[in-house]
Amino acid sequence: MPDGAAQSTIDILTKEQSQYSQSKSEQEKNNASVEIPSTITATTATQESASGEWVVQQNEAPPPISRTDPEQDAFSEAKSKPETFRQFCKTVDDKILSFNARINFIKQQIVTLSLEATNGNCWPGIAASVTTSGGTTLSTPNFNQDYSSQTTFKQDRDLLSIYTNIEGLSPNYDAVNPFNPDVSQELTSAYSGYGRANTKDDNGGTSVGIARLDISATQSDHNPRTISAAIPYRYYFGAGVAPYASNTSVTASRCVAIASSITALQSEITTLRSQRDTLRSNLNIVKEEKSNKDLQAWGITNHQRKISGQATAKASVISAITSLSP
Repeated sequence: MPDGAAQSTIDILTKEQSQYSQSKSEQEKNNASVEIPSTITATTATQESASGEWVVQQNEAPPPISRTDPEQDAFSEAKSKPETFRQFCKTVDDKILSFNARINFIKQQIVTLSLEATNGNCWPGIAASVTTSGGTTLSTPNFNQDYSSQTTFKQDRDLLSIYTNIEGLSPNYDAVNPFNPDVSQELTSAYSGYGRANTKDDNGGTSVGIARLDISATQSDHNPRTISAAIPYRYYFGAGVAPYASNTSVTASRCVAIASSITALQSEITTLRSQRDTLRSNLNIVKEEKSNKDLQAWGITNHQRKISGQATAKASVISAITSLSP
């Protein structure tokens, strides 16, 4: 049997343990004691524009109040708001994903055209070191020198700034610090609608391939000619000429067509990026507000979990006091 001090301590814990459930019971009891009719008579009065007479009408309508827990209603509303915002943000994120997919597809087209230009030795391509200006005698077996300018294309993608404890795919409502970790997450279909802000990934995603953005649109540039008459001579053997071109079907006119296609595709990328970036700018305004509601909902859930755990939390302390009592 616990002594007086132990019993007093247990009494405190028992009272704290039951305090919340008692409070809820009282609220339910108070709600139950209020008689709420199933319908009410709503009276409206309107004035006729022609005669000026007032017409009174009475209609049966549901009551404006219901027998519910106001606190729980407020909690439920606060927790539902982030999902409403998230669904709206998802529609915009999906559009951004669509823009990025289109841009990355165009980049792949440029990479494919670039490879054709390189294999066809489109200028600026391969110049050979030779012993005569005519280019008939080669100075060494390894005579190729690549003058082309190559660019590594990476995928366009968006990153999300996201507190994963608050609104990740598996939020942690028991976290000590809801703001840690603060993650930079790639926007994917799974994360569409999430995050407090979108940013363009300046480093890019995975590699798409090598692009040539320097191909001349002047047809004569792709014809054979001497590049330098100084020793050692530099001579360009022309588009589609073996062995400098592995694809001998490429002609000077085809090189021009490739250059024009790449320029048009680059212009299309610029337009798509502009449209996408406008979406991102406006979306981030909405996501900032969504983030505030995410934090509020997380705090409510965290608070409810702590309250609901009070009964079991006190039980172990009571058991420890009992075992220590004489």
